[in-house]
Amino acid sequence: MDDVILRSFPSNECEALAMLYVQNQDLSNVSPEELLDKYQDAYEKIREHKKKKRNAKWNSQPVSF
Repeated sequence: MDDVILRSFPSNECEALAMLYVQNQDLSNVSPEELLDKYQDAYEKIREHKKKKRNAKWNSQPVSF
């Protein structure tokens, strides 16, 4: 029997927030291609913001040896 890998969507916080953001937009005149662009743009902005916050937090912690 083949191994089956099940994945669910969203698989992380950034995917969930990007989907939530896009779902709350007016999509009545949006093509499938534009929808993909909107989702990917939201996902990347959320991911970059999260990365910047994590790095800022990491850089603000005192270094001890």
